[in-house]
Amino acid sequence: GEVNQNIVRLRNHPCIAAWCGNNEIDEGWKNWGWQKQYGYSKEDSLDIWKNFRVIFWSMLPNSVTKLDTMAPYIATSPMIGWGHPESLKEGDSHYWGVWWGKEPFKSYNEKVGRFMTEYGFQGIPQYETIKKYIPGSPIKLDSPVMKLHDKSPDGLDKIDEYMKMDYNEPMDLKYYAYVSQLLQAEGITTAIEAHRRAMPYCMGSLYWQLNDCWPGITWSSIDYLGTEKALQYRLKDEFAPFLISPVYKSGHVKVYIVSDKLENKKAELRMRLINFSGKALWDKSLPLEITANSSAIYFDTELEKVAPKMNLQSHVLSFTLVSGNDTLAKKLLYFQTPKNLKLDSVAIQRKVTEIPEGYIIELHVDKLAKNVFLSSPFTPGVFSDNYFDLLPGETKTVIFKSRTKNPNFGQLMFITSLYDSFKK
Repeated sequence: GEVNQNIVRLRNHPCIAAWCGNNEIDEGWKNWGWQKQYGYSKEDSLDIWKNFRVIFWSMLPNSVTKLDTMAPYIATSPMIGWGHPESLKEGDSHYWGVWWGKEPFKSYNEKVGRFMTEYGFQGIPQYETIKKYIPGSPIKLDSPVMKLHDKSPDGLDKIDEYMKMDYNEPMDLKYYAYVSQLLQAEGITTAIEAHRRAMPYCMGSLYWQLNDCWPGITWSSIDYLGTEKALQYRLKDEFAPFLISPVYKSGHVKVYIVSDKLENKKAELRMRLINFSGKALWDKSLPLEITANSSAIYFDTELEKVAPKMNLQSHVLSFTLVSGNDTLAKKLLYFQTPKNLKLDSVAIQRKVTEIPEGYIIELHVDKLAKNVFLSSPFTPGVFSDNYFDLLPGETKTVIFKSRTKNPNFGQLMFITSLYDSFKK
């Protein structure tokens, strides 16, 4: 019937790692008090559990075994709830200590299971999206209609709580939405990198969630209108075949490189420590061979030896992994939370050139511009990159794809950075 049809339809898809009988039904039945909530009698409960076993322990696995010899079957996802330490040792794991448990993002570095099939953090859609589904002006963050569009019972409160840990207070709702997306990206990429660094112990990482079926404040990385949040832009690097993942802890910098490639790769790791005006304190190139399908530390140093008495608030460590003329990966490492960085006002120079597909945008700065955000309120289209850090002296090229042409596009395009977002 329906089950067999869907197994046949999907079984050759390259992304299927496992067939799951259900999502969180076992967890809900055992740990969430459903019996009491819905007033089930003892007889009701026994009957429901009997049917559960028939469907998920017998019918579904029998169909999977007959029709797909490649992907394994598990009766329920997760196999063990996130409140139990065993959830990180066997089966797949839904880890919600961050968000529902209100644990800090650094918990992601410690709570790593074998296959992380669910974890997440909400981000508010861009202000341009909000305006389309919330009428009236001005739109208030704490208005009933904003809360109505919050998919989590207290999501806006949680976002605010986490934001205060790491960011200065944004000026208004437009900037608040922008910073909430930076916060979401920070959290989820912390988790992804911890999972990838932990291979082969952890060999799977699925964040919740990709997109939306309604215009709300949710855990998605792409909003209801199809606009990519900051997280979606970051994911292109986070899930790339090569990942540089530096860890700064207890005065040490450890540089992990993760490879999903099935053959070794000769490459060069270029490291540069600069202040926010571009002055270099330290520069090093390291030839190396990256081991296939692995995660390993390729450089480890005490920061004090590299840059004695360095001001942690005004420096950034830049990493680039190159092989011949190809750039395999890039990463920046800051030593403080964003609210403790000594950011400054910066003029972002722009040069806009029209092309058949839309526009080429060239951006240049002489000081660090953190989390540069581009938006085009008057011309529909898609930016090839966004929410990125722009280093002093660097020229960044972004493609804006649009079927609509606007003679004033360059002047009307909105550009901001983190320094401009918070109350002074």
